Amino acid sequence: MSKLAQAATNVDVARHLDSGKFLDMVQDVRNIYVGDPDTSSDATKVLDRIQGWHALSDALVNPDGDFAAAAVLLKDVGTNELAFGIWLESMIAHPDIFEHINHETAVPLSHPPNLLQDSPTPTNHQDFLAFVKAYVSVALCIAVYAWSDSLPNARCRERVLGILRLWQTVDGYREVCESRGNTVQFSLTLS
Repeated sequence: MSKLAQAATNVDVARHLDSGKFLDMVQDVRNIYVGDPDTSSDATKVLDRIQGWHALSDALVNPDGDFAAAAVLLKDVGTNELAFGIWLESMIAHPDIFEHINHETAVPLSHPPNLLQDSPTPTNHQDFLAFVKAYVSVALCIAVYAWSDSLPNARCRERVLGILRLWQTVDGYREVCESRGNTVQFSLTLS
């Protein structure tokens, strides 16, 4: 079931799995294996990710979309490295999804909407699109740095880090980093 949860992070797989019989079967697995927290949790993740893609796909095109529900998928995938990579690939390689985040968005914000916290702030469509673009942009930079960090070449890491530092000096972007134990949370503020 955990492999299905990872697979459902891909928009095409989530859309394919979104059938009544399959959803009923996953619901049954979740209910039957309630005593097995891992299986029950994985079944819930499959269902949540399928619904999350519904919400995100709608929120990208619908000015009245459920932006808080769409942000739940962003928060979920942002906490799992494999899911994050699968989701990021869908965001930049899937033509239907990329088309909606690839156009210019004017944002009159002093800071992005607070969508990843437990109590998200209300937002509008333009602010949500700006938030998703910033989330994808930061994710791509982190992915490049993570890739370079996996290489046994310090010079490569230094060059990538230099590019990231240069990117952070671009008007409109400022990294805010908060450390909690072994985890680091990144948020982006528009300046």
